[in-house]
Amino acid sequence: MEHVLVRAPPCFLPHQGVSAVQWKDRIDMFDNYLLALDSEDFNSASKKAILLNGLGSEAQRLFKYMPVATDNGAQIADENREARLGLNNGFAKETNVVLARYKFYTQPKRVGESIDEFVSRLRELSVKCHFGGMCEEIIRDQLMVQCKRRKIQERLWAVKNPSLKDAIKMAKVVEESELCMKEMGKHASG
Repeated sequence: MEHVLVRAPPCFLPHQGVSAVQWKDRIDMFDNYLLALDSEDFNSASKKAILLNGLGSEAQRLFKYMPVATDNGAQIADENREARLGLNNGFAKETNVVLARYKFYTQPKRVGESIDEFVSRLRELSVKCHFGGMCEEIIRDQLMVQCKRRKIQERLWAVKNPSLKDAIKMAKVVEESELCMKEMGKHASG
């Protein structure tokens, strides 16, 4: 059997203070790490030990004093699940939807930021906004409103009710043609 060296995710909270990584992101990294380790044969206690080992000394100290997690009042038999539930209760922050939406709606498209980068940033911000089934439309609207380049705005606003996918495609066509024209201008003058 061939062994592959897999780098563990960064510590969640190595010392007192604020973690550089959100708890949900850290758990996602941990799940990917377990997947890379091919951990299906690991028992629950081993998974719990790996999880706790990667938290960092401060998070481990805090975990030690967290109340025992239960599943609607019933004890949890799976040690890994119990630890994760306890850690979620201790470290996961409730989302302030109003603040999350404020951050979403006030995000301008940055100078030099590509359409793909901007939409990715909007998608990331939208996760905490709880937009539900309207998410794609709201991201599209932000793209149309916050994209300040006149040619892109003209193209986007010329189409009645485009999908997000279509709006991205149209904006990228304009963006790419502007880059080509700029490049052609360099060669013509050089």
